[in-house]
Order: sequence, then C-alpha cells, then structure tokens
Amino acid sequence: LNQPTSRFEWAVRCAETIQACFITVGTSCWLLLSAPNMADLQDVGWFSWIVDAMLGYLYFDTGYEMILPIIKKSKPGYAFLAHHIVGIAAHLVARKHKLVSAYAAYIYLADAS
Repeated sequence: LNQPTSRFEWAVRCAETIQACFITVGTSCWLLLSAPNMADLQDVGWFSWIVDAMLGYLYFDTGYEMILPIIKKSKPGYAFLAHHIVGIAAHLVARKHKLVSAYAAYIYLADAS
C-alpha cells in the first residue's frame, strides 16, 4: 500500500474513506429496508443514487490515477486504470438495467469487507 506523501493525497484518501462509508451504509440500509424481491424487480428506487455515487467516484478516482503519475513523474498503474474503466462500463450498464443495479448492492458489501 502506497502511503500518501502530500496533503493532496491525504485529502484524496479522506474522500475515498468517506465515499466507502457512504456506499456501505447506503447499500446496507437499502438491502435491509427497501430491497425488492429480485424475481419481481421493476425498480431499485433510491438505490439508483448509490449506483450514481459509485459511478461518480469511479470517474474521480480514474482521473486521480491518471493525474498523479504526471505530478509525481512516475509510471501510471495501467492495471488499476483498466480495472476502473471496466467498473465504469459496468456501472453504465447498471444504470440502464435495474437487475444489475440490484446485484451491485451485494458487490458493494463484498467490496466493503
């Protein structure tokens, strides 16, 4: 794990931590209080906001991972960038297909563990 070396990197780490808490708490609340029966799923309700928040975070983190190597004059993490690009594509699919959004809730919880 790379330790942050600047205030900017520490601020990004704080933003990542806040985002992770928001996604974890929001997903847990949705699953416990509002999750529909998967067989009858027509709409995921307010969970679509959580998916949008995660998509926004992926855009932010992808930009960060592209800019930081330029600032530090180091090599970009191509595998990490590819991981984020696939994640962005998956979330764009999830925005159109509600069943994929519903399953994303379980992925978010697994990611939080």
